[in-house]
Amino acid sequence: MSQFPANIFVNVNLSQRDFQRANLPEEICCIVDACGVPRRQLQLEITESAFSDSGLIREGITRLQEAGFRIWMDDFGVGESSLSAFMNRKVNGVKLDQSFFADVANQRTQIIIRSIIDMSHETNCMMIAKGIENLAQLQCARQWGVNFIQGFFFSRPLPLDALLSSPFVGNLTNADTDRFYQAAAEVHLPSQSAPYFYLSGKHSLLTCRAVLEWGSDIRVLRADDQMTALLQDFGCLDLQDADRILKKDSALAAKLSKAIAGICSAQPVADFQILLGDRTLHGQLSLIAGGPEKKRGVCILNLMNFTLTRV
Repeated sequence: MSQFPANIFVNVNLSQRDFQRANLPEEICCIVDACGVPRRQLQLEITESAFSDSGLIREGITRLQEAGFRIWMDDFGVGESSLSAFMNRKVNGVKLDQSFFADVANQRTQIIIRSIIDMSHETNCMMIAKGIENLAQLQCARQWGVNFIQGFFFSRPLPLDALLSSPFVGNLTNADTDRFYQAAAEVHLPSQSAPYFYLSGKHSLLTCRAVLEWGSDIRVLRADDQMTALLQDFGCLDLQDADRILKKDSALAAKLSKAIAGICSAQPVADFQILLGDRTLHGQLSLIAGGPEKKRGVCILNLMNFTLTRV
């Protein structure tokens, strides 16, 4: 306990076989209490198949939740009863099996992943992506609203000494940070759609959305496909940049900086216009989460090529 910060959490895996031991919840409580480990610092990962097993296992999971442990469902999507287990058991987090993101280029897989993530948000459950190993997988996980990301893209497993001396320990999450980014993850982004409508027979109807974090920089946390293409057209985003920070000398960044100042000092919504070639785009920035002293925040950016007039 002297080596770890107070707000770190450790995940411990439990299998079906573990639950066959008599009084498993009581054993776990006795161990952590004797060692002086706060229960909130342990998260128990239970494989999805265990949720559909015997009544003894289901009762054990309920007792662990009542004892104050957070429960994550591991390997979601590989069993035959994932959806029923997800509906009937209140879990704090769901870890999407790494096989999904290994096939992330498959459009059918993308539809399934997006649907699972939307379902997790609707049930107030964290979504964790496993097996993130490259930039393309990371960008998809961010764009679709994943809360936590695990994989070799960030680090391979580390021995304890190396972990304690790594940057991870100095960049820990906490309840406030979780709430801050949870707001960003739950914003609905429209899927790519065909241009069914055209304006004056010239341009197709455009409406797109992004979730931005502002602080010392303006960072794109999430963006739909149309917004990503627009940001490239504006020349303000490098898609190979994992942090996706907008270039400060771009016209859009200047407009956004002014709008951010407006939502910090006045109303939580700011409107603006910006030119892109021969098109006039109408933008709206809405604040959804703010940090202390308004030094950082999360906001929704909507861009469209039409305006709504009040009658």
